[in-house]
Amino acid sequence: MQDFTFVYRTDDGAFGAVAGDRKYSPPIEPSGRGLGEMVENLENPVVLEIGCDSGETTQFLLESNPNLTIHCVDPYIDFQDWNGSFVSNRDRVYESVLSRFAPYGERFNTYRKTSNEALSDFQDDQFD
Repeated sequence: MQDFTFVYRTDDGAFGAVAGDRKYSPPIEPSGRGLGEMVENLENPVVLEIGCDSGETTQFLLESNPNLTIHCVDPYIDFQDWNGSFVSNRDRVYESVLSRFAPYGERFNTYRKTSNEALSDFQDDQFD
């Protein structure tokens, strides 16, 4: 079985996670620092990141463990944010992410889809 890391956000905005058989309760720093500690000692972690944007957390996780493989799901579509701001140029962000993570080869996988659309890209037991 592969090591699996699952990160979640609670209703009050705190982050928590599960790594292998160990649970990390909120709060985990949103900067990714707590996430790095979770994956750095796992043998071959496989991480699913939903909403990777420009890849700050993605980069941090890849640097935290040289055996880590990450699957990033983000539709990279223009949208209106929770505060009413319009977020645009998502095509440019996507192209930047592809370029930024190209050196990681098969350790970095991106899915330009919504999380619901990406479900069919994963096997039922891929992350268990």
